[in-house]
Amino acid sequence: MKKIMMITALMLFPAVIHGMEVISAVESSQQLTKVLSVNFNPHESHHHELACGCKDGTIRIYDTSSGKILKTMQGHESSLKREEEPSREEYWPEVSCVRYSPHDSNELMSCGIDMTIRTWNPNTGKEILRLDILATNIEREINNNGLYNLAYYPNNRKKIILSNNSLRYMIWDRGTNVIHKVETTCIATRQISLMEKKEEEDQEKEVFFGLKHPTKPIGACVECYPPEHKKHVKLLKLGEEKYYKCTFLGSDIISLAWNPIEKNELACGLKNGFIALWDTESDEATTLKTHNDSVNELSYDASGKILASGSSDGTIKLWDAVQKRFLNTINVPTQGHPSYGTQSSCTIS
Repeated sequence: MKKIMMITALMLFPAVIHGMEVISAVESSQQLTKVLSVNFNPHESHHHELACGCKDGTIRIYDTSSGKILKTMQGHESSLKREEEPSREEYWPEVSCVRYSPHDSNELMSCGIDMTIRTWNPNTGKEILRLDILATNIEREINNNGLYNLAYYPNNRKKIILSNNSLRYMIWDRGTNVIHKVETTCIATRQISLMEKKEEEDQEKEVFFGLKHPTKPIGACVECYPPEHKKHVKLLKLGEEKYYKCTFLGSDIISLAWNPIEKNELACGLKNGFIALWDTESDEATTLKTHNDSVNELSYDASGKILASGSSDGTIKLWDAVQKRFLNTINVPTQGHPSYGTQSSCTIS
């Protein structure tokens, strides 16, 4: 039988844990922006750095050991090029995904609602490359409703996997600068696996999102249809359709992350603000109450000891993944109204 243990961070732990102060980047009275994506730098020399993509169109890089913001980059635009009611969220140039390159410590990539992919130097904050999907060879075959996710191929630095908000998948070959539509039923990388099982033409299509294990030929995935399946996370062997393990978490599952060191641990971010740490071997789950809104993305640092979560409540929270203990909170303030220009900018703190 599954054992579920719940930990409420603010109730059980003091303001200083393991020598780290609970850090807030701004006063709580300031308006915060939704944090849509978080990603730890995988390179040893920068392992404390965490990048986040935000609803207000900014990319922030934080030093998680101090909570200090290191850089703020801007460049993504709103999909609606008009300045009427710029405070309305649907006009904001959100950054839906940020990813550090596992191959190059001088590269960070982002994508957003403006259907562009931008490559940055995270050390200088400068934009070094931009690709507009709507100006490519497949612009007529995809919907202009924003890019949702991206991932580096683990063994091919020239290939990037992309998905847009209508769950259409693409591969960008940076060597030839050509984008290909994806027809395969399963794409798997270390950071994201996008799976789609096609039924007969007259039936509804079952859509999955999931994550490949960093070393084992298995994947964890969540069915997005029918809706009641969103509360279950399932394990399957890659290349097979039959699940061999499943757990019910009680709320829609928004994000997944495998621990790179404790290889049986799968972190699940939930719509209700909880994080579930599922030991897929023993089938035990530890539930952490961390956020007041959905947990949009999770990221382990390279050691597997620190877990970061980004939420629609405008905060990033850090956890000791070994002791299952709360470490600190970083509030992410809104950077004013969105910019409708095309010039990229960087602020270094």
